[in-house]
Amino acid sequence: MKRQLARIIATGIMAIATTAIPLAAHADAGTPSVTCPPSGDMFNIGSYGYGYWNQDPGSCSPGDSVLICDNKADGWGIEVYEYLSDGSPLDPFGPGATTRGHGAPYCSPWSTHNLAEGTQVYLDFYAVKGDSKKYIGRTWASA
Repeated sequence: MKRQLARIIATGIMAIATTAIPLAAHADAGTPSVTCPPSGDMFNIGSYGYGYWNQDPGSCSPGDSVLICDNKADGWGIEVYEYLSDGSPLDPFGPGATTRGHGAPYCSPWSTHNLAEGTQVYLDFYAVKGDSKKYIGRTWASA
């Protein structure tokens, strides 16, 4: 009985391991490894990295959300500040998503909101390192 239980447990562990490994193994040296590939509209963040805006929730991605990825090992991180079209900040206490403090390649957690359908937002991106902050650019999105 103990051997049968041990075999069942070992088989379950192997099944989990062989399922999880391919999800992370697809990444190359310049692409962060994510266990659940993000969905949504992809955009470039200058030469620093890329990000995704996800309008509607999916299996791995919440709706009205942004995720950013730093794929340049240069000591600089990326921060995104999110605003309504009238300039009101969606995150009044700081950046919505950031890669600050993490080595590249790295993707931030999703910064999520619950916006009315059709709401226009803009995302301002900055390269950050210590006390330095450089404006990278802006992209518009729709909830």
